[in-house]
Amino acid sequence: MSREIHSSAESPSTTLEVTNRHAVEVDIYALDRTQRVHLGSVPARRTRTLTIPAHLVAEGGGRLRFQAKALGSGNLLAREEELLVREGEALSLTLR
Repeated sequence: MSREIHSSAESPSTTLEVTNRHAVEVDIYALDRTQRVHLGSVPARRTRTLTIPAHLVAEGGGRLRFQAKALGSGNLLAREEELLVREGEALSLTLR
């Protein structure tokens, strides 16, 4: 049995809600200056909320690029989208 303990000093989660209007599942990545991190997958025609790892969110806010790729494909479905990200924010991205 495991138990999670959260202290009030913990940083709030920063999230990205992705609405995928495409007919295929997509992988979502966050890109900063040095790395590309897989945030998760979003099924076709669904919405999913993904957590952005704290180490990617700059103190005081900063810009991150987000990239969507068709699952199992090198083809991009959406251009890279750059957003200003602040700790604890709930962002949204719609793939059309």
